[in-house]
Amino acid sequence: MRKTDEVVVTGAGFSEVNGAYVRNGNHTNGYPKYKKSGHYEGREVEYTVYRMDEGRNTDKWFISLWGGQLDGEDEYGSDYDFYFSFEDEPDIWHYEDHGVEPAPTVLLSPLSNERLELEREEIPQV
Repeated sequence: MRKTDEVVVTGAGFSEVNGAYVRNGNHTNGYPKYKKSGHYEGREVEYTVYRMDEGRNTDKWFISLWGGQLDGEDEYGSDYDFYFSFEDEPDIWHYEDHGVEPAPTVLLSPLSNERLELEREEIPQV
């Protein structure tokens, strides 16, 4: 597995999520997260690609709006999930609550055909 500073989303039915996402540190679980500026329902927002532990030994990658951007809550407000992929099937994406078909393809960079499959970084304990 490799680390990358950018992932590229293409072919999503909800076209606003398509484009290049740049690395924006790590999620609280240690996996990298990525962001891209865009619009949703007339508002400026940041879309994110991140991996989340869903419990029952299942991790998922999501393409979402998060951080309460639309409902005015703090950074842990409601998610607006568009697409997801199971950790063990990183090249198969599905549409979620706010997404529409077709589901996207997510690549590590525009010059690569490598699918999204990144390793977790250990977060130092404070």
